[in-house]
Formats: sequence, C-alpha cells, structure tokens
Amino acid sequence: MSMQRASALFLAIALVLGAMVPLIAPAPARAVSPDVVISQVYGGGGNSGATFTHDFIELYNRGDTAVDLSAWSVQYASSGGTTWQRTNLTGTIEPGSHYLIQQAAGAAGTTALPTPDATGTIPMAGQSGKVALLTNQTSLAGCGSATVPCMPNEAIRDYVGYGGATEFEGAGPTAALSNTSAAIRGGAGATDTDNNSLDFAVGAPNPRNSGGGDPDPDPVAVCDVEESDLTWIYEVQGDGAATPMAGASVVVRGVVTADFTSGGGSDIPANQGLRGFFMEAIAADRDDDSQTSEGVFVFDSDAIFDGEIGDLVHVAGTVGEFAGVTQISSGDLDVCDDTGVDATLPAPALLPLPLAPADRAAMFEPLESMRVNHPELTVIEFFQLERFGEIRLSADGVLQTPTNVHLPGSDEAIELAAFNAAANIILDDGRTGQNLNRLDSPDLLPYVEVGETLRIGDQLRNHTTVLHFGFGQWRLQPVDIDAITAELAENRTRPRPESAPEVGGTLNVASFNVLNYFDGDGQGGGFPNARGATTASELERQTEKLVDAIVRLDADILGLIEIENDGGEFNATRTLVDALNAELGAEVYRFVDTGVIGTDAIKQAFIYDRRTVRPVGPWAILTSEVDPRFDDNRSRPALAQTFTQLGTGERITVVVNHFKSKGQSGLTDEMSPDFDQGDGQGFWNYTRTQSALALADWLDTNPTRVQSLGTLIIGDLNAYGREDPIRALEDAGYVDQLIAFTDGTPYTFTFDGQQGTLDTALAKGNLASRITGADVWHINADEVPAIDYQESIGGPGNSRFRTAEIAEAYYDPSAFRSSDHDPVLVGLDLGRRNFPGRPGG
Repeated sequence: MSMQRASALFLAIALVLGAMVPLIAPAPARAVSPDVVISQVYGGGGNSGATFTHDFIELYNRGDTAVDLSAWSVQYASSGGTTWQRTNLTGTIEPGSHYLIQQAAGAAGTTALPTPDATGTIPMAGQSGKVALLTNQTSLAGCGSATVPCMPNEAIRDYVGYGGATEFEGAGPTAALSNTSAAIRGGAGATDTDNNSLDFAVGAPNPRNSGGGDPDPDPVAVCDVEESDLTWIYEVQGDGAATPMAGASVVVRGVVTADFTSGGGSDIPANQGLRGFFMEAIAADRDDDSQTSEGVFVFDSDAIFDGEIGDLVHVAGTVGEFAGVTQISSGDLDVCDDTGVDATLPAPALLPLPLAPADRAAMFEPLESMRVNHPELTVIEFFQLERFGEIRLSADGVLQTPTNVHLPGSDEAIELAAFNAAANIILDDGRTGQNLNRLDSPDLLPYVEVGETLRIGDQLRNHTTVLHFGFGQWRLQPVDIDAITAELAENRTRPRPESAPEVGGTLNVASFNVLNYFDGDGQGGGFPNARGATTASELERQTEKLVDAIVRLDADILGLIEIENDGGEFNATRTLVDALNAELGAEVYRFVDTGVIGTDAIKQAFIYDRRTVRPVGPWAILTSEVDPRFDDNRSRPALAQTFTQLGTGERITVVVNHFKSKGQSGLTDEMSPDFDQGDGQGFWNYTRTQSALALADWLDTNPTRVQSLGTLIIGDLNAYGREDPIRALEDAGYVDQLIAFTDGTPYTFTFDGQQGTLDTALAKGNLASRITGADVWHINADEVPAIDYQESIGGPGNSRFRTAEIAEAYYDPSAFRSSDHDPVLVGLDLGRRNFPGRPGG
C-alpha cells in the first residue's frame, strides 16, 4: 500500500471511475536524525474547545549525548505555504529528555503549558501545517510546496507535515489534527523512520518540558501489573467511532492474533509493514456490550515484540487514533507466560457480509482489529496485488457487471450494483509500502506461488483473518499468508482451460484483443513503443505468449484487436504471423495486408489459415466518410473481409470492430450525450450506439461487394451484453451467439471486481443458421496479471508496478494472461445450406 493509494470503489450505478492523481509528493529521502527530533506538534491551542491556551512544538533527544540548541531553530509554514516563521532556540537538551517550545496563544483554553524551554509567537494552524527543526537560525524561504520542496537540506534535522501538508517525510503527512489533538511521535518520542504517516499517531496533547523528570526511567515490568491496574481492551475501544481514551497511558492484556512488526516472527522489513501487531482480549477480560471491540492494534515501531502469534502479552503504551483506527503506541511490552491466566480466545466473529458500504462503519467498528471469518469468500479482482499486496474478495461468488445482465438504469441493474458493492472486501498483506517483494519465501508476491497462478473464483472457506481499516476502506489482514495461498489454490472453482472450447462445425472464426501488440521498428529496435512492449525483451515475451494462445485457439479466421496501426515490410501483424509460422514450422497463417487504417495508434487486423480459407475480394472499412454517425476519431474503423472456405467454396463475411472505450478521455461537458449518464454504461455510450447503428446499415450494403452467406460481427464493442450498442444491433436482426450457445452469462473481461462480455459474436439470418457453437476461452480475464509479459515498473502501457524480481519469477510463457480480454470462438458448418431450429435461425 501507499499513502497515495487510489483504489477503485464499487458505486451503486457508476461502473467506470476516473483515476485520482495525487497533488502532493513525498519528500526525498533524508538521513534519520541521530539525536533530536520533533516529538509532538499541536496547533489548536487557545481555539474553541481546546484545553491548552497555547500552540506548542515539543522536541525529544533520542541520542546518547546532550545537544546544544543555542544555534538551532524551529520553523513553521501553512499546509501549502512557502513563507516560514522562525523561533530561535537556546540551551541544551539532555539525552532522553524533552524540550518544549511555546507558540502563540488563542482566546480560549483553560490550562497553561508547563514552563516552556523556548517561547515564540507563531500562530500555528490547528488541522494542517508544516514544522521544521533546523540546526541553524536562517529562515527557510520559497519552499514547502508540492513543486518546490524544502528537502533535501543539510540544515533540516527533522520535518513534520501534518493534515493536508504539501510536503512531508516519507509516504504521507500525519493525520489531520484538531483543537483537542496533537501529532505524537511513537516509541515514547524516539521513533524516527522519516515517514510522518507512520511515525506519528494522533492523540490528546501532552506537552513535556526539559524538567519532565527522569529522562531514562527503568522500564516497567508490565507482566507484573496487577489486574486492578489493567485497562481492558473494550475500554480502550469504547462504543463509538473513536477511542474515548486518546492520549491516556494504559497497560492492556491480550493474545497476539497477527504480527506485522519488523522483527520476531514477521518477515516484514522495517518501514514496510504496519509496524505492529493485533491483540485480542481473552474470554475473561471481555464485556457483554456488542458495540465494543475486543481487539486492538499495537503500534510497535521499534519492534519490541519478538514473540509469536498466540502469546499472551501485556502492553504499556499511549492510546491514540490513527487514520480511523484505535491503536496503542507501545512504550513497553512483554510476553507473559506464567500469569496463571487462561489465554484461550473465543471463536472468531462472523464477518457480516454482504453489507452496504454506508452501513460498514456502524457494523464493522465493533469488530475492529478482531479475528473474523466467513463461510466462503471468493477472489474477484487482483489489480492492486503487485503494487499494494491487495486482492478483492466477494461474499457471494463471482460478481456480474450489472449491465451485462440487466438493462442500464433499470431497477434490477441498480440493485445488482448495490449488492456487488455490499458483497466485496479487500484482503491486504500487512504491508504499507509499494512494489514490495516478500523476503521470507521464494513466493515474492502474497497469495501466488511462483510457477502457479491465482484465478478469479478461487475461494477461502471459513478462514480466519483480522478486520482492519486503512486508506479509507475496511479490509482483512492475514494471519498466515502462506496458509491463505495454499487454500486459494486448493479451492479453485474455475480450473485453467488448457485447450480452446469445442464449438463444432467445419470452420472456426475467433476474435482476440491482443493488448497493444507493438513491435518497435520490426527489426529488433525502436523501443520503447508508444504502447505495449517497452523493450525487445518484453516484445519477445509478449509474442511468446500470444503465439501459444493463437496456436491453441486453432482458428481458421482470426480477427485481432489492439494491434499496432502500421504498414510496410516490418509491420506488427507480419511480425506476429512470422512468429506463428516459425512455431508451427510451416507457412500456415497469412494476413490481410491493409496497411495503416485511420489515425489511431491501434487497428484491427485479420490473419487466416491459408490451408482452409482464403480472402476473396477487397477488404472494406467503415469510417466517418462512409457514415458520419461512425466517429472514427473515437471508434477505430471497422474492418470487413469476405473469406471462401476451401473445399466447399462457401463464403462468409467477417467484420472485426473496436468501439470507443468507456473512460472519460477528457470529456468535461456534462450536457454532452456522451457524458456518463449514471446508468452504468460509462462515457461515450452515445458514440458507441451511433457506431452500432452505422455498422448495421453499412453491412446491409454488402461493403466487400462479394456475395456470401452473411456477416459475422466480432470484436470488442466496449459494451456489455444489455447496453445500448448491443441492443441496437439486436434490433437490426443480429443475435448474440454467446448468449445463444452458453449459459446466458458469458464474460470476457474483468473490471472493478465484476465480469461481463465486451467481446462479442453476432450473426443473423442464413449465416446464424450455420453456427454450431460459440464460446469464450477463459485464459485471461480470470488470471492474475503477474504472469504476463511486462518486466518493469512504469513505462508506456505498463501499469502493474511490479519489481524486476517478480517479473522474472512469475513470468509464464504460456497462453495464460497473454492479454486482458478472453478470445471468443465461433463454429460454423458450411457443408450444408440449412440447419432448421438453430439458435438465431
């Protein structure tokens, strides 16, 4: 995960989401302070509802020697500002001691600060701002914005961005503060990993000056604390959305249920994990209030805990609320083996799913940080697996895209969209960094073994996890990643189909979206491409996978979508055909040489088995010039070709399409008929529907000028099964052959944890009567992206954020995940002229 995470959320109707681009950036890496750090920031002093009359900044000396501060300063700027105010420091800070800098007063507040060690007049903002500790007394100037950072700067010893600050250390600023809360550094002020979002928790302000007592007290023997001095976990959690004990020092008792520290039994490196562990109250320590959680997260930034899951522990620390989660920042803890207490935990709670997102706060809060399970959770998406270690699960099996099975905007579609949103939840991996490799296993990714796969439909059954909240969403954290990996592989409800489906007939036609197949200059150079492979090595891998898929597909006629729109001797279609023939050891496939079609970077193409068919007559394209309703600046020109089956002499016309996609693509005019109407069809539906109407009329003109049995429409229409473009073609007499020959819920694509059919096969009249079968070969839409051809992080067309090690370990040269769309296959029997009663006849 990352503090700048953007996750696709299920919405009630809208099925296409715009990506959110972060406007702030982490500061460049800076050496961790060896001694003095900012340990507390409070800007709500004297404001309405505040206890303290003044703002303050607190320092802590985490080193072993005294530090002279007489030439140092603390400085402040607003959250997005670049103008800094300075307070010069005096005196010395002893090791293990605090140093209090009083700032401006407000009109409210009832309690004065302890005697400050330095005094300034800076009016700090209560919610958001930036504080810097410098080893000089020269004011910062003109820096601190998202585009002009102050760091790196050798004079800056520590830097804290809080709330909406535009500059901060690490992955993100601290959470927003308030008139009654401060940013408090973990580890009793000693934790410094240069990551504000993880080093600080939010709690009640607790100002400490240099006279605050013994700077290095002996650690508390927490296992010897009397029961009367313990605080129960349910008291820490309370019965509301946040802890009622923020800022309080407590000692709690419980059993460790999941460990994400950077030591002990955890494999997580420092600064990559949640940096703590979950604990849960034993049976004797629980109350009978169903609204109070019996689990809590312990922020153990210094990895004090080195025990095992199942250990009974006492934790001494400070209660706080971080990013919506109640936690205890541990100052001391111990594993307590000989307490005489029965450490048995009750059975895990039942995870109440499906549950609408709007109801989750109320229903999940009482289970926060507790063990939960569910009878059956099904994998429905893994788009964020490589970047954030997340997969998405459903409590009701694989989810259908609502407009694939119901009319857009209908009550049924709305209800299904709402149900889908209620059914799903994230399974996380206990880490908070991006693009991480696991270090304790050759399986560098969570939930996928090297040499194996993870498929949509894999299931967890009654498996125990921990309920957690982070990055704005409820999620499950694993107790044992390897156990989950094994169970998912064992409970595979959709095994890999090693061969293409049987569709009968004497002639097979297929369509295949080849996911931006670009070949550089066609001679081994010219990389990176505008799309697709960024290196010659990636092209080799991509080609290897596509060749295996096409050879196994074994179609007589294959319409390709998303292939480079180039021409000449070294065009991408020829490169792919040459690779196919090299694999087959003979000239089996040829292609229809159209050259460049239209102005888009990609086009459609035909390849065909020269042993069974040959093209007859000219190819034809549908463009805006042919019919203004077909906007070829958005939809790629439709490509039609008539083929003759050798042996029978029968002819069919095939047209391969690629309509405009559902993304916003810069459209901001909300009055445009192409703007998202909120009915589930996304953007540009009007353009796609007009393209469908134009296509039907164009085909009625016999564009190839060759008489045939009829036309088969194939390709990626970017429209699900009940959306307007499909229904426009059905109104023109075409029949969806996938619906006719499958169980009625086919799918070729996965988006946002839902599946539907974007790739289609439609026919009418005499040709429809010749169709013997139609099916989808599920080699892509169900497969984890980690096994695809891409090798690197970033680059054109490369959005998987994978490490080089993962790319090397998980690459699978086979057909599986050769694209993101599944190929569609249609069988036709051209040996007879009439098949009464066939679907669509």
